[in-house]
Amino acid sequence: MRRKPAWDVIVVGAGMAGLAAAEALGRTGLRLLLLEARERIGGRVYTYADATLPVPIELGAEFVHGRPEVTLRLMQQAGIPLLRVPEAHAVWLEGQLSVVHFLETLQPFLRQLPPAEASDEAVAAFWQRVLTDALPPSTRALARIIAEGFEAADPGQLSLQALAAMWRLRDGEAFDYPQFRPLGGYGRLARWLYRRVAASAACMLQTRVTEVHWEPGHVIVHALQLGKLRRFEARALVLTVPLPLLQGEGPAALHLEPALPSAWRTALQQLGMGAAVRVTLCFRELFWEQKPLFRELSFVHAPDEPFTTIWQPAPLRLPILMAWAGGPAAQRLAELSMEEIIAEALHTIGRLYGLRDPWRYLVTARGYNWQRDPFAGGAYSFVRPGGLGARAMLSRPVHHTLFLAGEATDEDEAATVAGALQSGYRAATQVQQALQGRALTTAA
Repeated sequence: MRRKPAWDVIVVGAGMAGLAAAEALGRTGLRLLLLEARERIGGRVYTYADATLPVPIELGAEFVHGRPEVTLRLMQQAGIPLLRVPEAHAVWLEGQLSVVHFLETLQPFLRQLPPAEASDEAVAAFWQRVLTDALPPSTRALARIIAEGFEAADPGQLSLQALAAMWRLRDGEAFDYPQFRPLGGYGRLARWLYRRVAASAACMLQTRVTEVHWEPGHVIVHALQLGKLRRFEARALVLTVPLPLLQGEGPAALHLEPALPSAWRTALQQLGMGAAVRVTLCFRELFWEQKPLFRELSFVHAPDEPFTTIWQPAPLRLPILMAWAGGPAAQRLAELSMEEIIAEALHTIGRLYGLRDPWRYLVTARGYNWQRDPFAGGAYSFVRPGGLGARAMLSRPVHHTLFLAGEATDEDEAATVAGALQSGYRAATQVQQALQGRALTTAA
């Protein structure tokens, strides 16, 4: 007779999905272990602070997109104010800056998105038909930005139906989709969740899970902890690692024995991992405020530049600019050193803001190349053509023993912090139901 495992549930990953799952499970009285490969919590939420910066900055997730109930509820409980971002956009094309209303400018493109019942294809194929000279240059530019920048995807690999589901007009009109920033950064929420988890669970950082051996009702987790091999057993496992690790890619890839059933493996291959490189630059002064056109802008989109969007920390007025490259632009930067990446960001800012020597204003810069992070392998997930059902498939329990969570497994808020949080709470509910059902079966 097998002895009872030391743990009821093991949660792998202390990103936002793992923290949410562990926070919920910790309130149930289950014996819970949280394992995290990094020496920090938060995963792709990475809020950084040092003495050279006037405020903490984000090297990963930054915005609350829309009004997701889970994020708003947790921010309120944690006492973290949200600052609404002014929707003041401009497009930079061929050396000219044009102020635009983002959704109104996009409408000629959005009206051509196919209905939900149409067949799927790659966004790039759709572009060839519709991004013609009949559309204004600013519309064509923003169409590229929402696929390559927002989705962080190669348009040749991105599902048109997935893009359309996000951007399709409601009743022929543009929709309200505000953005917010957590005051002090997303890291505040990660720390608040972690404190709640640590009060009821065992937590181990710098513990990288390498292999999982499982059968219904029982898992054995092998991990490397500061050079030492560790072994843990549990009745259930919540895996919240990013998509590439589940796909078996990169040095931190996870090995499951046996492999996931074929339906889950197929779903994993129907998703891709977007690319992102970002740099935050702190300057001696707000030099852009000397130019009336730039003073009130929040975002400048430049699809032909190495960094395709530059933004300010509005509504705060600080001498900081963020440079973002997503999708193909990020892939082109990915193999450069961080010094070279920062130089490219400064070159972009110099061209956009008309500065011959932007270096003379620079105090410090901090960047992050998510492609080189072995525990992320990229920015966030996107859907490949024909893969619309993949996220729903990944959200299903595997023999009521393995439970996948993370933004890639959430249908409603994928590629966002809200999606990660929702998926963690969904997985926690599934675990409770599975363990209660198993206990009832055993008792009977």
